[in-house]
Amino acid sequence: KKKNLQKRKMTTDNETHIVGGGVDGYGVPIKTVIRSIPNQIEDSNQKKIGILGKWYDVTSFVNHHPGGNIILEYINKDATCVFHSFHDPSIINRFKPIGTYDMKISEVDKEFLSLAKSFWEEGLFKPNHFWVFQKVLFCFTLLAFTFFGVIFGI
Repeated sequence: KKKNLQKRKMTTDNETHIVGGGVDGYGVPIKTVIRSIPNQIEDSNQKKIGILGKWYDVTSFVNHHPGGNIILEYINKDATCVFHSFHDPSIINRFKPIGTYDMKISEVDKEFLSLAKSFWEEGLFKPNHFWVFQKVLFCFTLLAFTFFGVIFGI
């Protein structure tokens, strides 16, 4: 017998629905509580990602994700720590939340999020164009020495 794995449809606004959640980044099952979600969540093809207790619809974005298909690993899951590891926190403002869930976060994850936030605030994740220029100049210098060494037999 095949089990019916169809998702429960949510048809009303302003109600709280408890559904089986995905798993967090460590594979631990999470219980998902969805509140006041529009009817569009009925679509089983909808792809959503959880960040800081809010669901975001990324259906139209997954094919254009600059990081490739890794985003598919976090569909219907909490991706808070992974998101904050690789993205500027302001990027989430480009998306409109479609619902909420009760986020259970470990102490380690809380400390990581605090550390990531302080790094962003200090500008440690912002590109340093002078550093890039130095590295490119160094590579060209090595290439020039190699070229002249081969040509002149040095």
